Amino acid sequence: MRIRYAAEAVLELNGDLQFDQFPVIGASVSSGSHLFDVQGALSMKLVLPKDEVSKSSVKNPDIGNYITVPHFAIDDNRSSIHHLIYVRYQIAKVKGQE
Repeated sequence: MRIRYAAEAVLELNGDLQFDQFPVIGASVSSGSHLFDVQGALSMKLVLPKDEVSKSSVKNPDIGNYITVPHFAIDDNRSSIHHLIYVRYQIAKVKGQE
């Protein structure tokens, strides 16, 4: 299953996904909606436009360590990144600006 976001970000889910209702292509889903259950393993891949991937580190104000988002270039325009580290990076970036 691929979920495309407005900023050309794509989240790809692979696994045994069991849907309550089959998703409609192009439909909007409200935040917090229950879409599916997972049986067994689930893998996730986040793909962003290459210029959206920061190559610098950000200091985590809670712990003091630095967070760098690992990424892999898919082509000249897109990079696959580690989704959980990307979320931590974004949270630390916002907290550091407060």
